[in-house]
Amino acid sequence: RVTLNFDRLTGGTSSQYLLIQLGTSGGTVTSGYSTASTYWGASASNGTATNGWQSIGWYPATNWMSGTMFFHTVGSNIWIGNCLYFGESTSGVVQAYNDAMQGRVALSGALTSVVIGVVSGSTAFSGGTVSCMYE
Repeated sequence: RVTLNFDRLTGGTSSQYLLIQLGTSGGTVTSGYSTASTYWGASASNGTATNGWQSIGWYPATNWMSGTMFFHTVGSNIWIGNCLYFGESTSGVVQAYNDAMQGRVALSGALTSVVIGVVSGSTAFSGGTVSCMYE
């Protein structure tokens, strides 16, 4: 099991969304995912992705994001991921929204890395704390 924690993560521009991908010794896996994301709060929406676990309700330039993502293997290098997080404005006001991401990916080899970035391809964040624990 892998646990990814993030606290007040922020960065990027207002049109970017969080993207979490797994990697093997061959590099970051950028396709073959079957994932879904649901956003609820003042409004609601949902979506799917094949390039990783992708949020749909977070704009990293204007909000902090705090949450936890769990990855569990079910054998044969198949990984299931589930994440819940909530948002705050960067002025410290708790926002009335939450996001959930869930899905799976079958890797071609053993898991060697977890990559956290944004959908546009930039992995730069301007603040926050991320920790990753492997059991």
